[in-house]
Amino acid sequence: MGLYVETRVRTDMETLWARTQDPAQHQRWDLRFTEIDWLPRPAGEPQRFRYAVRVLPFLTVSGTGVSAGESGGADGRRVSVMRFASPPPSPSWRRAAGTGVTCPRPTVSAS
Repeated sequence: MGLYVETRVRTDMETLWARTQDPAQHQRWDLRFTEIDWLPRPAGEPQRFRYAVRVLPFLTVSGTGVSAGESGGADGRRVSVMRFASPPPSPSWRRAAGTGVTCPRPTVSAS
């Protein structure tokens, strides 16, 4: 099963990218996560994190994830990939992945 969401955000690419990569900012707008915390990152290793999702008032699913990669294109597009895992007994998923694509829109000048 997959989920695709697209939205327009009125800000510059650097601000948007910085906020999507900061766990404190990310959890404010990404409703999939109730909590995200970066784990210590050894040099040369991918960024790992701990996450929690409050499914119901009495049920929280938590696990760990890894930022599997990021890249930028000549057109200003930026892509980040994350993988998640939850230990059993996870009610919804044991392993999942997500991709975030941030694309600049051309500005139209009034002439």
